[in-house]
Amino acid sequence: MRVVRKIVIDGSTDLVLCRGSAARMLVASEDPEWLSRIHTNVVGDKLRIEQDPRASLT
Repeated sequence: MRVVRKIVIDGSTDLVLCRGSAARMLVASEDPEWLSRIHTNVVGDKLRIEQDPRASLT
């Protein structure tokens, strides 16, 4: 498990972070295909959440 001290959001991404006994991140969308454009990555102590503008939606 990695420690995340910063969250970086790149793009227009709606999300909800929840605290509790387990860490959770919810990303809401009316279009399930849109979720395939969201990518997460942990680099050092940063959680990076990106919306890939190049991913095509059909």
